[in-house]
Parts: sequence; C-alpha cells; structure tokens
Amino acid sequence: MRLLRMPSVYFLLAVFFALCFVPGYSIYRSLSFKDVPPSYRDLPDYFENIDHALYPEKIGKDFEASLSAEGVFVIDVDSAVPLYEKNVNERLYPASTTKMMTALLSIENYDLKDVVEVPQASFSGSLMKLVLGEKITVENLLYGLLINSGNDAADVLASIYPSGREAFVLRMNQRAKELGLKSTHFVNPSGLPNDDHFSSAWDLGHLAAYIMRDERIRSIVRIREKTVFGVSGERHVLKTTNQLLGAIPGLDGVKTGYTDEAGEVLVSSVIRNEHRVIIVLLKSNDRFGETTKVVNWVFESHEWKKF
Repeated sequence: MRLLRMPSVYFLLAVFFALCFVPGYSIYRSLSFKDVPPSYRDLPDYFENIDHALYPEKIGKDFEASLSAEGVFVIDVDSAVPLYEKNVNERLYPASTTKMMTALLSIENYDLKDVVEVPQASFSGSLMKLVLGEKITVENLLYGLLINSGNDAADVLASIYPSGREAFVLRMNQRAKELGLKSTHFVNPSGLPNDDHFSSAWDLGHLAAYIMRDERIRSIVRIREKTVFGVSGERHVLKTTNQLLGAIPGLDGVKTGYTDEAGEVLVSSVIRNEHRVIIVLLKSNDRFGETTKVVNWVFESHEWKKF
C-alpha cells in the first residue's frame, strides 16, 4: 500500500493552526515581535528598547469593571503593549493634559534657570497667581504649570518663545506630528476648550510615555505640594489636584484636567517592579476611582515575561 506524503507547506500550516488551539498556548510566544499585528507596531520612534523588554502576559481575568470614561488607553511603556483600549482614537477635549506638551516644548527650548518677566495678559481658569511684571524662573513656571495646572504659567511659557505665543502653538502641533500623534490639534498652551483643540487617549498615552523619559519632568509631576518664589519674593503655594499621588503605590504623575466640555480627565503613570504603565481616561465621571480600578487590575492580572 502506497502512503501519500503531505507536502511540507501544508504540514506546517496544519501544525500552526493546531497550536493555535492548544489550551494555554499563545501564538505571540512563538513569533518575533516584528510579526505582531500592526496595531502593536504602529509606534513612535522613541520606543527604542522595545526588542529587549519584558512583556506583560495576562494571568488573571479580563477587565470587567464598567468605566464611564469615553476614551481609555492603558499601555505598558517598555514593551508598548496595549493592555486595555476603549475608543482610543476618538477625538476628545484634553483639557489641562495639554500642558504635557507645553512642558515638553519648554524643556526642549528654554534654560530652566532663565528669568522671564510676566507680561500684561488676561489669565483665566486654574492659576498659580502670577503678578504683572513679576520676574520668575522658567523652572518655577514649570512647577506652576504641572503641579498647580496654572493657565497663567502656560501662557507665559508660550509668550517667551521666539516669535511669540502663536509660534509656540504652531510648534506644539509640529511636535505632535513628529511624535506620531495623529488625532491631536492644539490652539492654546493650556487646554482651554475650543472646537479645534482636541486629542485622543492613544495620543495622550504616548505623549505621557515620552515626557516621562525626562527626569526633570518626572521630578515635578510626582510632587503634591510646593512653594515657589519670584525673583522679588512673590510667593506661590502650589497644590496638585491629583488625589492619587501618595495614595496609590508607585503612582508618580502625570497630569489632571477638567473643563465642563472635557469632563474629568486624568493621565497617570504607575511604576512597580520597574514596569511603567500609562493610564489615560478622557471624559470620565470618576477619574480617580476608575483609574484606581484599572491600576489594581493591571498589576493583579499580569506578569512580565520574556517574549
């Protein structure tokens, strides 16, 4: 009796599909990261260590809590693996999380020890209460920007850019494109509501991952309260609105936001056992409670392993 020999290509395909249905087997464990679907590879260039990262593997149940937030994105920074997504590319108001980009451009373009003078301007919303004509360092403006979410600090930092505030906002949009943020457009440096001022959970998550590489920014966004002074002694007491700082182990920033149009917004960074996770909630009814639920799920339901 003659045996029919299965062509090797069909045999390999049969083995491949059989393995896909073996309990507990994940196809991603057997492939190089370059073979992972495009949604995992559509990343900004700054994820340079991705091929050497440990990867989060879900060992517990799926996230089952109901979130009011309209846009949610949770990403493991080192591996760039998304852990949870909800309407990640929907354009929503970012509110004061805009100031992450304002801080980035300030770090990239100014000397933190430079002293600037507060110009005559009309400031509204959350303020660090700068005084007209006050002279203050760029560093202290960054404290007011990121801790107290000062709209006045944002406007002053934008106004000292070469060619002024409008050029600063133009550069914000250019920088967003350079970082691969495709659903973001800014019209001001503070996040005040405007129909043409928007971002997405995906974009804000990757922006946060990028700025948290900078120790100067990391050192500011983890602070709950600080007093800074102008050159002539003007006193500014700064307090964060982030209720989770000091309440959740490993949470070290990054930015809150709120307007009536945006609802409650929160971008968080949590690092445990050297694994940093970024969590973005846009238009939430309970940003602190919902972020807490997500953090607990991430670190209770995942282990980081070699890919």
